[in-house]
Amino acid sequence: MLDRTELIVEEVDLVIDQAKRLATIGPTFMILLASDCLVGAYRDRIVGVFLVYGGREFAIQLSPSHLRLFHVLVVSHPWAKTADQIAWQISQSRSYARNGRPWRLARTSVKTFMMRIRKALERAFAEAHLAIDPKSVLVSEPTSGNATAFRLRAHITLTFQGNDEQ
Repeated sequence: MLDRTELIVEEVDLVIDQAKRLATIGPTFMILLASDCLVGAYRDRIVGVFLVYGGREFAIQLSPSHLRLFHVLVVSHPWAKTADQIAWQISQSRSYARNGRPWRLARTSVKTFMMRIRKALERAFAEAHLAIDPKSVLVSEPTSGNATAFRLRAHITLTFQGNDEQ
């Protein structure tokens, strides 16, 4: 049987291991996807984003538009994309269509949405009692031109919401 000191040492070791993991690969996000079958075509629709830490899940409060942008970052993970590339990908993909029409998104809107996603990450980190700067997770990287590229520095797990009807 372990005495109290040994239990404390084990817990401290666990906390140190978690801190090392956060420092090297970033936080873990669970992406909840719903699979939709559309006339022979298959697509995934992002339903929610959760921060996984300490055996708990903390919801990242994002609007449907922000979820779509987060999905683009997940799909392109770990590579960075500029605001123009993100806007183009959203406008070209049927997966991001709104009411059957392509979703047109301006480059400046992408930058605004990224700031709002960072705010949502900040709230989730605070709820989880993590001292992580959202800018170190949703990273802005300079490019050779006059653009800024965005990428997620995190561990991503995808979970599919079951669809038993099909």
